[in-house]
Amino acid sequence: MPENHPVFKMDDFDRKMEWLRRKVDNSLADRIEKTISQKIAEDPERATKRLQAQTLKPQRTLRIGDWRLFFIYCKECRNENYTQKWNCPNCKDIPEEALVLVDLEKRADAY
Repeated sequence: MPENHPVFKMDDFDRKMEWLRRKVDNSLADRIEKTISQKIAEDPERATKRLQAQTLKPQRTLRIGDWRLFFIYCKECRNENYTQKWNCPNCKDIPEEALVLVDLEKRADAY
């Protein structure tokens, strides 16, 4: 079995997960974390959809219940020269195979 991709989180994503745990549903937050570790981190290209809108590239997304998870696969971001657009903290220190979790939104509000 291949090794999972390392996962990093942007501040907005961390804040959203904290809010979700406190105010919405702790079991949903657990489900999201399980999906990240068991599905996305194992094979991000197969498990998720690549966004096509120019303003959203190179993000990927996955539906988890009524929520959408948005993340960046660093390899794609670097290969397509989006690093300055996203300006991830410590980009140069993050491995190319890493995933950066960007945001989590209700599906109705996601786009």
